[in-house]
Amino acid sequence: MKRAQIAVSTLIFSLVLISCSVEETKNQVIDLSKVETIIPKELIRFDKVDSLYFGYVGINSFAFDDGSFVLPVWDPTSFVKISEDGGKVLAKTLKGRGPGELLDIGTPTWDGEDQVYVYDQFQKKIVLYNTDLNLVREFVVKLDNGWRAIRIFPELQEGKYVVEGGPRSFKVAEMDKKRVYVYDLNSEETERKLDLYSHPYIPLGDLINGGSGSAMQLPFGNDQFIVYKPDSKTLLLFDTRTDLIAEININFDTLRTIPVNIPKEELTASEIDDMEKIEKKDGMRNSDWLRIEEALPEFKAQAKDMIYHKQKIWLKTHLKSDYDKWLVINMKGEIVKVVNLPKNSFLTHVSERHLGIRLDDTTFGLFLAIE
Repeated sequence: MKRAQIAVSTLIFSLVLISCSVEETKNQVIDLSKVETIIPKELIRFDKVDSLYFGYVGINSFAFDDGSFVLPVWDPTSFVKISEDGGKVLAKTLKGRGPGELLDIGTPTWDGEDQVYVYDQFQKKIVLYNTDLNLVREFVVKLDNGWRAIRIFPELQEGKYVVEGGPRSFKVAEMDKKRVYVYDLNSEETERKLDLYSHPYIPLGDLINGGSGSAMQLPFGNDQFIVYKPDSKTLLLFDTRTDLIAEININFDTLRTIPVNIPKEELTASEIDDMEKIEKKDGMRNSDWLRIEEALPEFKAQAKDMIYHKQKIWLKTHLKSDYDKWLVINMKGEIVKVVNLPKNSFLTHVSERHLGIRLDDTTFGLFLAIE
């Protein structure tokens, strides 16, 4: 694609997102007490399968039609295919540097059909498996200088993939950047790219040459989520600074926008005080806390995570609650259900048979599906 075409696609998408800012929204306030609320019943929780103990459980998984599912485990580094009842290892990948072997599992994705994708950042390779975790192929993606691959999305068009990248630099001015590329496997080149906004990071410790040795994501901060929509081979993008979810194709053209009306909630003084106590108890320096406190938003971001499953968008909110409160939204943008899940857990997959839940670093759970 020519530079002029790239600029036009980027401009159109940017205008779509800007056209309905949070401040300009005139939507009526939603009363969630009038929406059906569900607390799924837990089926099982476990910290091992067969003789495989989880040293650290990943934050996303994939469930297949027969109820089996693939869970990423970061220690030992492996994809593990597990039976529907959580009791048996059906297949797993190996740790190593050989074909199909992994040293890092990154953020894996599944195409909804027959292939699982992962980017191993330690070996800088993309690995494709089938649903039995047999190796399909491996390849290397080269992005712009100063950028590194973070994850790959399933094939949107034959031989063409969207790759998400982030800056290699830890400079403060670049911490809220990310970029998506269209990569052509046949030519081994990127065809187009689109710059996006990322959840801001707050640098910790002393800054040296504008960079920071460590950082943490801004609590309650905005983000731009990207999820794969397998039934149409498109992507859904949600910039939480707006009230629109955009569906885009391989050319980064906006096919449609979905208006969302999510309750806005102010960040209270008591929440800030509680946060300060926790961070300082964990050893955070006063100077680092002050840097975070100054950057805290007045209003919490509308969402902190997004999952797509069969014509429904699941949005995890920052709303104050004894639960993690997820809103289930149809493709018209209407909230059809509220799902309450355990506090500080991760919803890793949604399927017809069960919901996958990362309960803590080493414990995974399966809950009854609600659809």
